[in-house]
Amino acid sequence: MNNTVKIELSPFVEISDVVNMMAKLKNSVKEEGANIVLCAGAVERIDTASLQLLASFISYAQAHNFNVSWDSVSEQAKRAAWLTGMNDNLLLAEA
Repeated sequence: MNNTVKIELSPFVEISDVVNMMAKLKNSVKEEGANIVLCAGAVERIDTASLQLLASFISYAQAHNFNVSWDSVSEQAKRAAWLTGMNDNLLLAEA
């Protein structure tokens, strides 16, 4: 049975939050084949380290047959991904 795991990103996603975010991400891949939904609608600011962690997580999850998608993405998060050139890695090329 496929389970859906939602991960809500906080309004300010910074390097100081990476350890907590990594724990949330690791917990989401405990059930094989889970659908992972990232929610970034409330994000006001996100730094490069956090974007890199998310990109790495998405790559890992997809390589291990997890489905990763976005429920909502704020304009600020989209802009940060675009400015860093990480749109494709974050699955935000069409967002």
